[in-house]
Parts: sequence; C-alpha cells; structure tokens
Amino acid sequence: MTPSTGTPSSIDPLAQLLKSRFQAWQPPQRAPVQPAVNVRDTWPEKLAPLTNEEAGTVATPGVAITVSEPELVRLPAGTPAASGPVAANPAQPAQLMPQQDQARALLQEMANAGNPLAEYQLACIHADGLGVEKDEARAVHLLRSAAQKGEASAQYLLSFMLAAGRGTLRSQEQALEWLRKAAVQDHPGALSTLGQMHAEGRGVERDIYQALLYLHKAAGLGDAEAQCMLGCMSMRGHAVPKDELLAMHWHRLAAAQGNARSQCALALALVTGPQATRNPQEAHRWVRKALAQNFPSACTVLGYLYENGEGVQMNKQTAFVWYQRGALLGDAGGQCSLAFLLQTGSGTLKDEKQAAEWYRKAADQGHTSAQCNLGYLYETGRGVGQDLQQAAALYRQAAERGEPCAQTNLGQMLETGLGLERDEALARYWYSRAAARGEAKAQSHLKRLDAGSADGSRD
Repeated sequence: MTPSTGTPSSIDPLAQLLKSRFQAWQPPQRAPVQPAVNVRDTWPEKLAPLTNEEAGTVATPGVAITVSEPELVRLPAGTPAASGPVAANPAQPAQLMPQQDQARALLQEMANAGNPLAEYQLACIHADGLGVEKDEARAVHLLRSAAQKGEASAQYLLSFMLAAGRGTLRSQEQALEWLRKAAVQDHPGALSTLGQMHAEGRGVERDIYQALLYLHKAAGLGDAEAQCMLGCMSMRGHAVPKDELLAMHWHRLAAAQGNARSQCALALALVTGPQATRNPQEAHRWVRKALAQNFPSACTVLGYLYENGEGVQMNKQTAFVWYQRGALLGDAGGQCSLAFLLQTGSGTLKDEKQAAEWYRKAADQGHTSAQCNLGYLYETGRGVGQDLQQAAALYRQAAERGEPCAQTNLGQMLETGLGLERDEALARYWYSRAAARGEAKAQSHLKRLDAGSADGSRD
C-alpha cells in the first residue's frame, strides 16, 4: 500500500462552550516523501464533514449543547468608565477602584429600577466575580429578569448558564429556547452558535441551509467566529462551493478581529493557496499574532513554515521544535506533524515507536490523518506490533470522517481480504468515495475494477 503525505490546517477542541469550532481548512496534499508514509495533515479534525452522506441528516434528540461565554463587560452609556469593562484587576492603579465602585453602585441602582441592560451588566460582574464575590446564582437571577424584558445579550448569556448548569439547574431545552430568542433579535453570537449547531446537528436537526443562513447573517453583523466558520467551509468546499479566495476573505475579516484560528488559517492560505495570493512574509505576521495569544495551533503553523522554508530559510530542526511545542500543548496537528518527522527521521532521529505514540495522541482527539497514519503503522508493523484488525479499525474511523487516503487503504484491505473478509462491492464503495475527493490511487483502482481486472494486486 502506498500512502501519501499532506499539509496542515487548524481548529481547537470542542470546549464546554456553545460555539464549538469548525474544523479548519487543510490544504491540498503534496507529493510523498521517502520513505513513503501515509497522510499527514498538521491539524486536528474535530467535526464530521458537512455532507449528509458523511455525517447523517438528523441530530440525536437530547444531545447536550454548550454555549460560548460572551465577552464581559460593557457598561451602559452615561455610567462612569463607560468606555471599558468593569473589572477588579489587582494590577490596576488604586485610584481607578473608586470609579469601579461608583460604576457598580450606579448599575445596582439602575438594576433596582428595572433597567434590563443594567441587570445584564450587573449579572456579568457577579458571574465572573469582577470586584465582588462571585455569585453565579445571583447572576442567573439578574439574567432571567433582563432576558424576560427582551435584552438579547442577557438571553444569550442565560443560555450559556443554563447549558453549563452554572448558578442554576442545567436545562438544555431552556438554553436552546433563550438562544433562539436572542437570535431573533439578531444577536451575532446567538446566530453564529445556532449556525454551528445546525451544521453539526448538535441538539437540533441537522440543516445545512439553515446553518448557512444563520452563519451569513452573523458574519454580516461582524461575528468573527461565524466569519471563521464560513472561511473554513469555503476553503474545504463543505456544504458550499470550494472557493479559496472567498475563504481568505472571510478568514481575513475574522483574523483582523483577533480570531486566532483564522489567523492561522490565513497564514497557511498565504503560502499554500493560489499563486497570485501567496505572501510568506504576511503569513508570518499572522501566525505571530496567533502565537501572541498563546494559541497552540500557531506553533504547528510556524513549524510548517520552517519545515517548508516559507518566508524563512528551511530548517527541519526548528520545525521539529515548534511541532513539539504544539504537541506538548495538546494540539493534535502538532502531534501528528511531530509524529511524521519522527517516523521519517526528518529534523530528528528516526523513532517509529515514538511516532506511533504521538499519532495515537492525535488520533484519540479525532485527527483523521493521524488515525490513517497510525493504521498504516499497524498494518506494516512499524513502531508497533502488526495488527491488521486494528489497522482496519483506524482506517475505518478516518474513512467515515472523509479522509481519502484512509478510504483507499480500507478499500484495498476489503478488496484483498487483508485482515478483513473480502468484499469487492464495499471496496468499490470506499474507492468511489476517495476518488470523488481526487485521490488518484483510488481512481486507478476503480478503473482497474471497471475493466474487469480485479486481480487484487496492491501497489
């Protein structure tokens, strides 16, 4: 079996926040290196592809939702320090504290009078313990009052508190209800969140059309996360026509707002995208911005730039160091890239056993390229004991998530009966899936089968 190699892309793990993240773009695969190994993308794959075929059509009822906590805290106009957040930061000059005390007192007075915006602001202060003792139950009480009066930001934050069970009993149904009410009022975060949920089928029916409506509306209102999601979708051609220029447009908008995910995706696009748009120097500027935010995947992107000499002198040893940093910070892409260098002995001593360990860490996070690579090691017995059943299981995991190389490898095992019962029809199915994604080896296998030359040979 001849595996292939690939290049990186990015996305964070799904946290306990509603705006879970889309898998970021993974650039096209490059030519294999010697010795041949299978796919290497340097970014974790967190979400199933957005086609009905790949991810199913309806969400499982009762699936828990999570909510992203809104940025805190904005003050109503006319209050002291209205231009910035209210926070009890010990590093702030002492003379600012009386102003904060006055602001809180004014907010309390306004909240007592029933002002919903003041109730929301005061709830934010109590929820995060900004200058006061943290009291999430009081925060929820204030949020309910403001939300019932139609304050969209309060509705959005209340949905987070209900989904997370903070300061109140956890209720997914009520969380979704308040989230929808905030979206009706064009709250960008609520729109973006619902777009994500409909795209993934998490807690709601999976509906790509509805997802795109929510995401485009949120992006038009300036929501950086929605812009990032649309950029990822356009770059990969998920649910929308593949359009790298449009993807770069969305990522640039989000990156300018400080979205680290888009900063990394844009950096990669600037060195792997259309020739006319390539700008390695700008790529370095964006990835440095993401590094400044301590975004783990930025280490992986910088490693890729050094590995391939993009904007800097090629240095595999330096690439290894940056991949290792990303890997140790838990970035699945960094773990996969680190494993690849260890597997091939590029920039470091060759160590297939250690490579298998890092592939496993990335595979456990759902990184399909790592799953495919680890499957290859199990199939060939490199760095691990040969285990064809385990290899097939890993290939299947990645194949079901849309990884073309894994689909091809699984098809070959099914066609030849290697570790699996022979099933030419199922092999043809996986070849077809991979061929539709441009996998040349799968296309070759299909032509051979169509020609009636099913001799079971493996290149």
